[in-house]
Amino acid sequence: MTNETLTHRLARRDDLEALKALMDAAISENQKAFLDESQIASSRAIMGLDTQLIDDEHQVHVDSKK
Repeated sequence: MTNETLTHRLARRDDLEALKALMDAAISENQKAFLDESQIASSRAIMGLDTQLIDDEHQVHVDSKK
């Protein structure tokens, strides 16, 4: 295990691109053990980023630095 420092802050609208990329990777990779490709594609259609959480200041952004 490496020594990493984690920092956190409230997510902002300018984090949306990174959050969308993270969600896409999570949907694509984390569901492979449970769903076939068509089911994963369906998941993309119903799962999305809730920007209201950002606007309401309930979404946290965590960074790691070595």
